[in-house]
Amino acid sequence: MAGVIGPRYGWRVPYRIVALPAFACAILVRVLLEDPRTTKRAKAAKEAQGQSVQNTHFSAFLGGNGDDGVGHMRMDELDFSKFKIVLRVKTNMLVFMQALPGCIPLSCITTFLSDYLCVEQGMGVEASTAITAVFGISCLCFSMAGGMIGNRLYNTKREMLPVLMSASTFCAAFPFMMLVNSPKSAITTETGRPTALAFLFALMGGCAAVTGPNIRAILMNINEGEVRGTVFSAFTLCDDLGKGLGPSLIVFLTWIFGRRLSYTMSFMCWWISSFVLFSMRSSLNKDAAGGGSLLPTQSKRNL
Repeated sequence: MAGVIGPRYGWRVPYRIVALPAFACAILVRVLLEDPRTTKRAKAAKEAQGQSVQNTHFSAFLGGNGDDGVGHMRMDELDFSKFKIVLRVKTNMLVFMQALPGCIPLSCITTFLSDYLCVEQGMGVEASTAITAVFGISCLCFSMAGGMIGNRLYNTKREMLPVLMSASTFCAAFPFMMLVNSPKSAITTETGRPTALAFLFALMGGCAAVTGPNIRAILMNINEGEVRGTVFSAFTLCDDLGKGLGPSLIVFLTWIFGRRLSYTMSFMCWWISSFVLFSMRSSLNKDAAGGGSLLPTQSKRNL
């Protein structure tokens, strides 16, 4: 949207357009949603009035305590000690390790690729935006297909799921390397539009999206409910760290090696992530069978 509207109406207009659905969502949230804390207090008050909940897990979910009050986590109790416990699960640690190098190439694509195609490959702004849009559509398709295939592999041949994620991440680097390093005549037509080869590279690069839904499914399956909040908080932290540091690292590499080589090196980070994902094959079966949770959970004590 910004690539199409910005050149015609000015760079400020896309910001105004983006603000409109944000305001609409804010109004809808305020009108339609209830604060979960208010709902929880109401249920807790109803429980205190004599409507006791027999199921201890459900009672803990509502804010009550189990018989011994141990093993339940609340957001205000989170600290770094719980993150250390989560990292003792090898699969969790590997998932967090692959997040940083896996996000650097995505930072390069979303932040720098359009400008590179305009300046170095001679495309128009709308044309370079079309390449990014095709990559986004490809990511959506690969994400949906990869999630369905990954679910089937997890239920049948669990050790092959890391192989699928590793292969897709490894292969995603090649299309963008070729897109960046190909001659201008192979990527851009004389009129400044992308060639069919450029669109093909963008479509193929979307295979990197196979990893995302499967990584989240793995974290859901190997960690019990009592620690999932901590696990996903740590994963989001690592993910955001990669997205935040990625552009800074690429700018530093560009200053040393130039744009073409620095972008190529950033796409090579997918190979690091691929290696980490492949090494998950030996730990996934073990952690999935054991639940992966090392915290003293209510369900474990009841067994």
